[in-house]
Amino acid sequence: MDRPPRTPAADSHLADLIDDVLTEYEIIELRMGFYDEYDASSELLSWLLNDVRDRADDIRLDDPYLLEHHWGSAHPGRAG
Repeated sequence: MDRPPRTPAADSHLADLIDDVLTEYEIIELRMGFYDEYDASSELLSWLLNDVRDRADDIRLDDPYLLEHHWGSAHPGRAG
């Protein structure tokens, strides 16, 4: 699948999103749904660490705590 071209505006929005969700580790507590029944943090973290990692140069994405959280959500029941 072809990726859309990178633009300065898109990179700026991505940097703003990362800054917003990584402030005080808010990314690990993102929930969606009427009753907050959907854990959105694992999907967003997976997207940030895999799909757009080459565009996201925020050092906080390399934090061992986030990587451990990502591993745990991607492989439930297995030690990281």
